[in-house]
Amino acid sequence: MSSKGKGVAVFVDFDGTIARRDVQLAILDRFCPHDWRRIFLDCLAKGQKSRCYLPAWYRGWKVPPEEIIAFIDQEMELDPHFPSFVDYCRRHGYHLEILSDGLDIYIAHLLGKSGLAVPYKVNQVDFSQEGAAIKFANASACSLCAHCKTASLQEARKEGFTIIYIGDGVSDECPARCADLVFAKDSLRRYCQEHNIPHIPFHTFQDVIEHMPKDGPEGDPFLAD
Repeated sequence: MSSKGKGVAVFVDFDGTIARRDVQLAILDRFCPHDWRRIFLDCLAKGQKSRCYLPAWYRGWKVPPEEIIAFIDQEMELDPHFPSFVDYCRRHGYHLEILSDGLDIYIAHLLGKSGLAVPYKVNQVDFSQEGAAIKFANASACSLCAHCKTASLQEARKEGFTIIYIGDGVSDECPARCADLVFAKDSLRRYCQEHNIPHIPFHTFQDVIEHMPKDGPEGDPFLAD
């Protein structure tokens, strides 16, 4: 890889990547009034993605937000090595940003609980007596994804960044195709293998730190020799 652009941008998925478990799926298992797995599989079978299944998952929800937060506090935690990775990116001057198809209610809570000030783009949810309403501020132009992660990578590319992407699932498939370096686990790793996308397998952010490119000429790991 060779880039003499603006710098390095690192984009990271949240559920199952930064968070040790998929927080959204755990919340669905606990609170969802529908068969969310059937909805998910039906949408995928039709070639659809989260723009289809997310509204169906949360339709009719009347769960108080404080119950969700209490559940998160009891059951969820971040990868213990993620704070070290945040510091690693800061020390190297890398732009770090979270891109998630999850919800702001738990992402903001877990990051704040850990004292991590990392910018993020996520889906928003409003809870009221009428039920939950999902807002897609970053929806894809193709109408497949509730959050178009690829758009953020393309914007960074236009600005001259070299791009690293880290993820684990379905919503990470498109951005993995656009990155210069991909770290993948779980279903994203299988997707990369099936589609011949070069990637580095990982389990924790300690693995990511250990396999990040080493400093090359002028201290930039992405400059060619």
